[in-house]
Amino acid sequence: MGGQTKSLPFSYEEIDTQLVFELFYARGEIGRHPVQSLRGGLDAAFLRDGAEHRELGEVHHSLPVNKFVNIIRFLPGTTGVIVSYLLLEPGSVSSFTSTMNARINSSILLRPDLGFATLPSGVSMPYVQRGTGDTLLLVHGSLCDFRYWEAQLGPLSARYRCIAPSLSHYWPGIDAGACDEFSWRAHVNELAEFIMALDVGSVHLLGHSRGGCIAFHLAREYPRLVRTLTLVDPGGPTSSGTSGHSALPPAINALRQKVALLIEHGAIETGLELFVDSVSAPGVWKRSSAAFRTMAIDNASTLSRQFRDPLPPYTGELAAEIKCRTLLIEGAKSPRMFRSNVDSLGRWIYQAQRRCIEGASHGMNITKPRAFNALVGSFLGG
Repeated sequence: MGGQTKSLPFSYEEIDTQLVFELFYARGEIGRHPVQSLRGGLDAAFLRDGAEHRELGEVHHSLPVNKFVNIIRFLPGTTGVIVSYLLLEPGSVSSFTSTMNARINSSILLRPDLGFATLPSGVSMPYVQRGTGDTLLLVHGSLCDFRYWEAQLGPLSARYRCIAPSLSHYWPGIDAGACDEFSWRAHVNELAEFIMALDVGSVHLLGHSRGGCIAFHLAREYPRLVRTLTLVDPGGPTSSGTSGHSALPPAINALRQKVALLIEHGAIETGLELFVDSVSAPGVWKRSSAAFRTMAIDNASTLSRQFRDPLPPYTGELAAEIKCRTLLIEGAKSPRMFRSNVDSLGRWIYQAQRRCIEGASHGMNITKPRAFNALVGSFLGG
């Protein structure tokens, strides 16, 4: 047979096809028409893509069935169409593939440290993990995903089992596997489910920016799941009272509206530059690595949703509910909002430790990884 060779990203020789069928059916992701042979369907789909015949090619990977089931939910392009062809009712292809992130390179999803957790709520959460020992859970903030922690995964995994998930609606899933609307509340609950699914007892919890706010409320509401808490430039407003009523300054809200409009009208990098510089420092976007900019572009669609779901304010009453050992980290050059949050939480959380990374702004774990990793390692080992 002629045409371009197409290699499968898995070996179905070692897959229990009936189990795959049952898993998809149980999750409502398969139509009610019978599928007699998943293998036969894969043969047919790969050998015939529209009117073009392609050779099956060499099968060069073997994956556990649970990883296979999750990976094909996130793959874009041809593979997404194939999965739709096999597992959905006729006419459902567009609705299925519209949830895929077209920017995903399938080879990234085959990285050996990648795993998936299917939570009781139905969320399918991708994560990377390295190392052994006590679990350190790393929670990303705005425009980020598990890739944000690359500079921490290597060094800190020498002593800890480092796990970095991508929250629902963020890359690589975007909306694949997401069951709820985008909200900080949903992210708190899904992280609690995720920790319980890991079956590791309590974790060392570290959150950055928006992820810091999520980590703060997770530690408050699920204290048995959190062994220590590290908040890095935690995002959100601060209220001096106990009512919890507070809001971001009008200037910040106006800037965010402008950012959302720019992204909505296709000026994605212009909008991202405006936002990133506003939470870091002027010129940070242009000085950022290509990897960071790619990650931000991949997650640009989450910003408008985030703006519609403002973070709750920190109060002394809420902070008093944090009972675990806590470390607060700020960048010396971070915007005042983040440093003010660290200052308030440092006074409100009992015996919280406070550290500052000199010369660093909001993305300090990327720009000053040695100093950042040393602070975290020292705190966790104390």
